[in-house]
Amino acid sequence: MTPGFYLKTEYRYSTYSGGSASYDDDSIDLDEAFNFIDLERHQVIIGLGARF
Repeated sequence: MTPGFYLKTEYRYSTYSGGSASYDDDSIDLDEAFNFIDLERHQVIIGLGARF
């Protein structure tokens, strides 16, 4: 772009599977508890900035 402006892109991938939780000696497998929910997230971020 021009010397005063810039453009940036970012890609983020997050996964929340493979975990477990416990409380008062009871444990739960989160994969089984949330098997109906997609536990992965893909994000694309585009940014425009100005230098001054």
